[in-house]
Amino acid sequence: MSMDSIRSRVPSPGMVVACIALALSLGGTGYAVTSLPKASVGATQLRNNAVVSAKVRDGSLKAADFAAGQLPHGPPGPQGPVGPAGKDGSQGVEGKQGGPGLSGWEIVVPNPTFVGTGRAAVAYAKCPAGKKPIGGGGDITAGVNDQVAITGSFPDSTGWEVIAEEMVPTTTNWYLHPVAVCAAVAP
Repeated sequence: MSMDSIRSRVPSPGMVVACIALALSLGGTGYAVTSLPKASVGATQLRNNAVVSAKVRDGSLKAADFAAGQLPHGPPGPQGPVGPAGKDGSQGVEGKQGGPGLSGWEIVVPNPTFVGTGRAAVAYAKCPAGKKPIGGGGDITAGVNDQVAITGSFPDSTGWEVIAEEMVPTTTNWYLHPVAVCAAVAP
């Protein structure tokens, strides 16, 4: 063996340093794995932002590992079946007795008021004793509807009054018919 062949087998100083560094790095990791007790590294040992997304294996976290509102909601599920009908509620409290309201209503149509011609007229339908007007109105007869108009129609405490006037003078006699709707009204 020659001296040149022995020299070619001796590693260079850079190779020796690289091998020592590799041995220390592998040995240090192996030491940490074998010498640290299980669950001995927690939040107090980690610096802020030391664990980032790239260092977490996909699918290793569960929903409980996240704060409320951090996970997006999934799509809504299908409509569930209709549930059974609920029980009937209990009987409510009986209400107060209502007032007597209206009773004994009737329509009062007195004889028409003859007016003649060229005038205005007032006609009145009086309710029977003990009854009050709850509605009313009037009508004009004798073919003068385009010349005579009802200009007022209103109740008072005992009946219904109707007022009519000739809008265009007429020579035809006409009649004014008042009508009252009367009823016994509770006080």
